[in-house]
Amino acid sequence: MEAVDVVGAGAIGVTVGYALLAGGVPVRFVEKDAHKVAAGNRHGVRLGTEPPRPAEFLLFDRWQPRPDRWVILCTKCYDNPVVLERLNPRIPLLPIQNGLDPALEAFPHSYAGIAAFVAQAQQEEPAARITRRGPLYVGRRHGPEGDGPSRGNGPDHGNGIRRGDGSDRGESAAALVTALRRSGHLHVRWKDDIRPIQAAKLWYNAAIAPLATLAGVDNAALLEHPALRRLFIALLRENYRILCQAGVRLGWLGPLPPPLVARVLRCRPLVALLAPFFARSLRGTYCSMSGDLTRGRTEVDAYTGALLHLARQAGVPAPLNTVLYELLQQAAACRLRPHPVLVEPLLSLLSQKGGHAVPHPLRSVPNA
Repeated sequence: MEAVDVVGAGAIGVTVGYALLAGGVPVRFVEKDAHKVAAGNRHGVRLGTEPPRPAEFLLFDRWQPRPDRWVILCTKCYDNPVVLERLNPRIPLLPIQNGLDPALEAFPHSYAGIAAFVAQAQQEEPAARITRRGPLYVGRRHGPEGDGPSRGNGPDHGNGIRRGDGSDRGESAAALVTALRRSGHLHVRWKDDIRPIQAAKLWYNAAIAPLATLAGVDNAALLEHPALRRLFIALLRENYRILCQAGVRLGWLGPLPPPLVARVLRCRPLVALLAPFFARSLRGTYCSMSGDLTRGRTEVDAYTGALLHLARQAGVPAPLNTVLYELLQQAAACRLRPHPVLVEPLLSLLSQKGGHAVPHPLRSVPNA
């Protein structure tokens, strides 16, 4: 297939771009960091212990998207406006991001991706490593009635995609998925409707990312420390209530279906029993917002902000998310160093709701 532009050479961009290169697709990385662009043009792109692969790197300021090249958008959500200014509906777009950005949702595009794996990128090199394995979901944004490779009743071509009407956009989307699978670096799952998977990722991420970012801990600490775990579970339950009462359909993302996850979350002894098992797979992994506080800008609007918008529309109380949003905004404005004590106002709120004191003070939690 034709070359693609991967915009954003962070953890997801490098991982997906490297897989496409390994699958035989020419990739041009578009990045605003001049050091990373120079390093990529000199040394190529690297994934884990795999050998580097040569690729073209281009500064974002010099980038001109073309209708004959897919744009795979892997930037932080707060960078979306400057990218979308350069696009038009004729340019095929595949965003693979965390969170839910209203500007991106309003922009015409038929496909999206969700990374269920966790990866970590180097700061000034186009290099990444996968720290927790998981699938890459790719699919249509508007279900069976939308444009896409599984529209209609065409035959299945062995990769879960029905090519249907044979449109150029549908054929090239199928070719992207095929190339990613051919690389062997990612387990790619096609979804006829990607939106329930996006919603499920928002459910989990809007509890993990803001909390871990404020506390300055890895993802495992949210399950290993009793006070953080109590906060984490309470946020997951509030997020689930918001999404369900807002009429949002949740997809199966992870080992358990959403209704069963919700039942487990209501049983504190069962959560304590399962926590060590899930914590092991999360140890040493960090959310995409990690390190953002000291830069003064986070993706909280695409996580907690998106949930609060849904809560207001549905008339659902969201006390924990309201306080969490305010704490993150204040911490980012002051460029505070993350620390577990920053989430203590949430514990105070939780103890008021529960009518009893919260054990295990957070000052004892080691932060990263």
